[in-house]
Amino acid sequence: MTDPPEKKSSSGVGKGQPPHRDERPNPVTPIQEVENLVIQARTGDTRAMGQLYRLHRSMVLALVWRFTGGQAETEDLMQDSFLRAFRNLDSFRAERATFRTWLYRITSNCCLDHVRRQKTRRTHMERLYLFNEEKNSPSMHSPETLASSEETHDLLHAAVSLLPAKQRMALILKHFQGLPIREIAPIMKCTEGTVKRHLYRAVRRLRKEMGSSPKGDPDEM
Repeated sequence: MTDPPEKKSSSGVGKGQPPHRDERPNPVTPIQEVENLVIQARTGDTRAMGQLYRLHRSMVLALVWRFTGGQAETEDLMQDSFLRAFRNLDSFRAERATFRTWLYRITSNCCLDHVRRQKTRRTHMERLYLFNEEKNSPSMHSPETLASSEETHDLLHAAVSLLPAKQRMALILKHFQGLPIREIAPIMKCTEGTVKRHLYRAVRRLRKEMGSSPKGDPDEM
């Protein structure tokens, strides 16, 4: 008499065989990849620092360039932002914010510190003179129409550069960098309501300079 066939488990695996497991590793998300680079950079790994720099250079440069209006200090401020970040990697907490938000906060602080150190605003006043020469042009009725013309593009940045520092930072983070208000608030270390007020006042001031009546509500900025 022959032995009965070996029974199979409900999982379809023969008796005495281990259950089948998917050995493929879970994919690493971009955020996890950055966090791993931060861990390596904390040990002094210059390659990891270089990779973090390459991944975030364009983001930091765009913020600094727009905040300064493309002044000669742009490159220096960008480098200062990364140096400050690398020196303070131990203060980064992944459970509190993404590395991007954390780096935005450091860059924002570097820009605001730069404004406080400035003794004059000569270049800003030169831009204001140019802006006032052109602001009565029929095409200049709103920030949107101003930005649509290449030849007036620099005038928009001139007007933005004249805003108070915190209004300028809020406007750039929201309308140029595309960040939501909920992310801007921790970057600027203030409440979402304060960010909305900065945005409302910034847009109102720009519209006033461009000859357009102030409209809108802070919650819509």
